[in-house]
Amino acid sequence: MDEKTNRLVKWAKGIPQPPSTIELITTDRCNFNCPSCWRQGVSKKELEEKYKHELSDERLLKLVDEAHELGVLEFAFVGGGEPFFRPITFELMKKIRKYGMQGDVVTNGSLLTKEVINTLVDIEWTRIKVSVDGSNAKLQDELRGVKCYDNIFKNLKYLADVKKQKNKENPKVGFNTVISNKNYKDLPNIIELANNLGVNEILILPLTVFSEQGKKLKLNLKQMSEFQIIIKKCLPLLKKYNVHSNLEKFLDLRY
Repeated sequence: MDEKTNRLVKWAKGIPQPPSTIELITTDRCNFNCPSCWRQGVSKKELEEKYKHELSDERLLKLVDEAHELGVLEFAFVGGGEPFFRPITFELMKKIRKYGMQGDVVTNGSLLTKEVINTLVDIEWTRIKVSVDGSNAKLQDELRGVKCYDNIFKNLKYLADVKKQKNKENPKVGFNTVISNKNYKDLPNIIELANNLGVNEILILPLTVFSEQGKKLKLNLKQMSEFQIIIKKCLPLLKKYNVHSNLEKFLDLRY
């Protein structure tokens, strides 16, 4: 935060500064079919057109070199599609850490192979945020559009075991949870699951409607009121397990 403040002060004085963080989408392709995803509101033809404009592997690798030379502190792979669906993402992550920059990645967790997990622990990748919308297979599979629960949590369990075996704190692991009328009552169970896996953070995301499928997942006013009660029950649980979250913000119904 001090570094960000210093850069802002210099900007205010007319001295241009590099960004502290670069958010990067390596691909819009994905192996899931989440009903809440932006991809549901885009035609197959439009998606194919977007795929044509992805940066080449060579350009992405050069981008990391340029960022290092500029003094960028962190890369965040923020999704778009599934970052690990494109192999170059893994190579970029290794290069980012080689330069000493911090790294964040949002992933559905399905493509975290043993090789990837061991490497990310060895290079001490900073954070992995996994999209988790249900504490059980029925919910997670339904809200992710594919059968995925067993694979994801097998991977996360393996990651926790490797970190313990190698005595590493990183990568820190968080959940990204999109609240819908299917899972808002399941939030206490998601928190319990996070605690059992050593997850450090749960980021609650409001549902953004991109399609008719997404519209069907919106909470109505009655469900919003019920969710307020659930939030109040969950806040002490988060504190008990020392899991950071933005959940309290959702006491404001505008969220």
